Amino acid sequence: MENRIPEVSFYKPRLEDLWFREAMMADPETMSYNNAWGGTIPFPREKWADWYDFWIANPNKRFYRYITTGKSRSFVGEAA
Repeated sequence: MENRIPEVSFYKPRLEDLWFREAMMADPETMSYNNAWGGTIPFPREKWADWYDFWIANPNKRFYRYITTGKSRSFVGEAA
C-alpha cells in the first residue's frame, strides 16, 4: 500500500476561527513543550480581537495562518 502525504495549505483565520487557537493552547499535550513555564496558556475570547489585530489584521508586519489538511481543510496547526 502506498503512503500518501495529505495535501496541506495555509488558511487566514477569521476572528471567529480563533476557537482553534484557544483549543490548541489549552491542550496539555500540544503545550507540553511549555511545561517548564507553566504548560497551557489561557486564551479567553475577550483577548481575541486585540490578538487578531496584532497578528492577522496587518499582513505587512506579521504572518499568521492555520495549517489545514485534506479535502475538508481541517485545522491541524499554525504557522507564524
